Amino acid sequence: MLPSNLLRIKIKGNEIMPVFAEINDENLYLADSLLEIYRSCVGKKIGDLEEAIKEEELKAEDLGYDFKFFRGLKTLLDRRLVLEEFDDSIDPIRVRALVFELANNYKDGLVIDEKDRASIFDLAAQKLGIDSERLKEIFLSVYEEEQKIKDFNDLRPEELLRFYNLSLMQTLMFKCRKLYVDVQISGGEMRRLLWLMKKLHLLYLAEQSYFGINLAIDGPASVIKQTERYGTRMAHLLPLLIQTKNWHIRAYISLKTKFKKIKVLRFELSKNYSMGLFPSSVGEEISYDSYVEEEFSKKFFTASAAWQIVREPEPLVVGRSIFIPDFALINGDKKVYLEIMGFWSEDYIKRKIEKLQALKDANLILAIDSSLGKINLERTNGNIEIVLYEKKLSSADILRALKKFESS
Repeated sequence: MLPSNLLRIKIKGNEIMPVFAEINDENLYLADSLLEIYRSCVGKKIGDLEEAIKEEELKAEDLGYDFKFFRGLKTLLDRRLVLEEFDDSIDPIRVRALVFELANNYKDGLVIDEKDRASIFDLAAQKLGIDSERLKEIFLSVYEEEQKIKDFNDLRPEELLRFYNLSLMQTLMFKCRKLYVDVQISGGEMRRLLWLMKKLHLLYLAEQSYFGINLAIDGPASVIKQTERYGTRMAHLLPLLIQTKNWHIRAYISLKTKFKKIKVLRFELSKNYSMGLFPSSVGEEISYDSYVEEEFSKKFFTASAAWQIVREPEPLVVGRSIFIPDFALINGDKKVYLEIMGFWSEDYIKRKIEKLQALKDANLILAIDSSLGKINLERTNGNIEIVLYEKKLSSADILRALKKFESS
């Protein structure tokens, strides 16, 4: 995300769109020039970097670059700096207080040249029992421009431009009132998205869409008054959304006009119209919620040639909530979902089954660990099959359950 004063937008009627940076030679040149400056300043002070950046900004201005674009790139690069931490047992504030006290008492407070300053630093160093040069470093450490650059998290010019575009879109979301998302998403991605929405205290409604899940995301305060805090929370969802297989977003943005009135504009974008603008997705290793799931997945893969197993398949909408099965078992045009329950109470399972029975078009196997206690369940609908297991889930038991769905 960028400061709101660096947001670049274009407005046409009631439509609003960020001015994204094209991945072209002109923009790559500027990105590369900035990156080279940051690389060359490792080991130097922040002040040295700022001086080099000022010179580069004047050159960029002469070449016709938008100053907001230049400073937006600089903002992102500043965040990738690793500064040396000042590790000292002596508090810099204490050092500065002592130096100023000594200076005030030195020749009636008349410190007129470098020789006088050196004498004061030597005297302060003697009182604190440290080296004079070390004391000067501590004295100056409170100034940002004196901080040393330890390292820089490098990246390629095209990556910088793509992160800039993502940050620009996030900045627009600072003023977002409502966000509609249509997304084709895996179960694992949906879990992360739901976890993030819960963490950010966002409210949502979900329904099945043509190619996935449709989310209408709202904030608890947005119906009462407009709040940029809510828009900032929404902005945190974008990095996850743009990495999904397919997505389309529609957002309503509140902007103040020159007469200080609020105008609501629509921002709309999909993956088809943003290819190459944003950072590419990052592959992740398959993770399992439990040892039972991991062991079953490995054994089932070798036990059945006909049925394929897919970890955390697409999410399913049940009422107003979202259900993400542990696995999908696929054989041709047949698909059966598998949910493994390792921890449960009888009341919880009954409520879970009651909710899942609303999935009339989805076949489901519910595997329950019976070693945790006795369970008495009423007969379920034909689309839900219950399999009891003890500590380890047998592939053979699941294959037997699957046969009941093969003829349906």
